[in-house]
Amino acid sequence: MLPSTLPRPTGCNPLHFAAMTGLLALLSVAYVANLAAGWVEAAAHADPRVTDPHPVPVLVGRHGFSIPANMIPSADQRVAGSHHGRLSLDLSWPALSGYTGEATGATPWITVDLIASSQVATLGERLDSVYRRLAATHDPRGPAGLALLDMSQKIGAGDDVIVFETGRADGFIARCLTPADGSARCFRDIRLAPDLVVSYWFQRSSLASWGRMDRRILDRIDGFRVRAAVPADSLAPAR
Repeated sequence: MLPSTLPRPTGCNPLHFAAMTGLLALLSVAYVANLAAGWVEAAAHADPRVTDPHPVPVLVGRHGFSIPANMIPSADQRVAGSHHGRLSLDLSWPALSGYTGEATGATPWITVDLIASSQVATLGERLDSVYRRLAATHDPRGPAGLALLDMSQKIGAGDDVIVFETGRADGFIARCLTPADGSARCFRDIRLAPDLVVSYWFQRSSLASWGRMDRRILDRIDGFRVRAAVPADSLAPAR
């Protein structure tokens, strides 16, 4: 049976009700905005690498390369036909393959940079003119058959050294740094053409097999090259 009388007034001021409704709406907007900010932050920190191994044609200066997408960590540099002054790659060691999506905590990674420049002086080009003159000590019997120049500010510290192959003008040379709060890493660079340099970073422990490592990395990069160089006057500005 339906009630014969209307409900009694609540005594609530309509303006108060409107204010409460507005406050709830503002809280809802703030909550959604907070969620959206979290999504944006998560996306910004997401791993930019891809697992796709298909080759991407790119230009470094006037030199063409065709490189698997999963070796190029930057999305901006994975654009087919893009032109770069410097292209960065990540290769696993010893497989020299790209990112597969699997856990990589125990996998050593080698960072390779392809640099379009005729102005950059490589380590080998500075060996006699700079490093030999500034070295604190010179040990011809360094690690793995390499000679060693100690460039450390504190003599004997060994936290900044040049290691190089003697008897060859174009032999292996690398600079190894041991920071106080990090792992020891080495840097190696080589001029592939008058206007093209390749450099790579690797763990200092890998010096034990420097010859094999260097040959394999250079062979891998050589396999990515597209031999027909592009005329410089036909290129768009590099990124």
